[in-house]
Amino acid sequence: MKKTIQIIFLLLCCFQTFAQQDYDYGVIGGFNNRNERIVNNGISVSTGAGGMFIGFFIDMKIYEKLSVQTEIQYLATFVEQNTSNSIVIPIVGKYKLSDQWSIHAGPLLDLILDGTPLKEFGLGIAIGLGYEITENLFATTRYSLGLTNRLDSDFFPNNFSSQLDFFQIGLGYKF
Repeated sequence: MKKTIQIIFLLLCCFQTFAQQDYDYGVIGGFNNRNERIVNNGISVSTGAGGMFIGFFIDMKIYEKLSVQTEIQYLATFVEQNTSNSIVIPIVGKYKLSDQWSIHAGPLLDLILDGTPLKEFGLGIAIGLGYEITENLFATTRYSLGLTNRLDSDFFPNNFSSQLDFFQIGLGYKF
């Protein structure tokens, strides 16, 4: 919990730093699929679970067609009768291809809130696509590839690794 509060505080400080620039902010939410990849000696097994995400974003314009969008999202993933909770922080560069279409790419930080055998903190790389439906409403889709081995080497042999990948489809609203 202490790490979560520190990350939120850091993001708020970053938002304040860019407050003098041209920016949009709002809410975002939608469907989320979390996929866990487990690899052992080149053999990969995956398991996925669906759920939802909801969060806040700030989109800071750098140039006419280039901006940086930082988000903080709460993810609930449903596996049978259980819910897994995470905080995800994508920090993506957005390049506007046209007035409505944009592509996104950048790092993604995630923090597992539930007690699991996996390491709590992870880093990934995200890519995505956005479409502005109206001036305030937009649709987005994003895939992130986990880069961090989430298995603790004290409990698992070194030839095992596990990464978390995310796929999201959502809607956002700019205030």
